[in-house]
Formats: sequence, structure tokens, C-alpha cells
Amino acid sequence: MINHGETLFIPQLWWHYVYYSRVGYSLALRVNNKFSTKLKGMYNIIRLFTIDNSMNFLLRERWKKWKYKKARKKADNALKKIINE
Repeated sequence: MINHGETLFIPQLWWHYVYYSRVGYSLALRVNNKFSTKLKGMYNIIRLFTIDNSMNFLLRERWKKWKYKKARKKADNALKKIINE
């Protein structure tokens, strides 16, 4: 959990999921991106947006729950890996 005033660094092109337990906002800053990285990011956003909207339409709440569980599992596994190093 990130608290008020804390910062989290996320490497370029890493997907992430943000869940706010209270009202909040986030700010993304990108520095020195190559044009090819920007194109790859735009492609990923368009692809994800299309898939996500389609699944939201077809599966509704089940899709949202699946995404949450998947993100949580990946985060838990990443934390275990860091702790065990």
C-alpha cells in the first residue's frame, strides 16, 4: 500500500493496476521516451482498450473481478519474490 506523499517507480511499458481505498489521484510522468517506445505504448493502450471494453460489455462484473484477482495474484507473487531474495 502506498501512503500519502509516497512515490512508486514503474519501469517503462510495465502494466499496473491501481485500486484506491479512498478518494485519490495519480500522476504519471514520462521522461526521455524514444519515439519507438511511445509507438509501442500507444499500440498497447489501443489493444488493451479494445479488449477491455469488449470484455466489460460481454462479462460485466465478472471481468472486473477476474482482472482484480489476476492483478492481486501477480502483485502478491512479485512481493514474495522480492522478500525471498
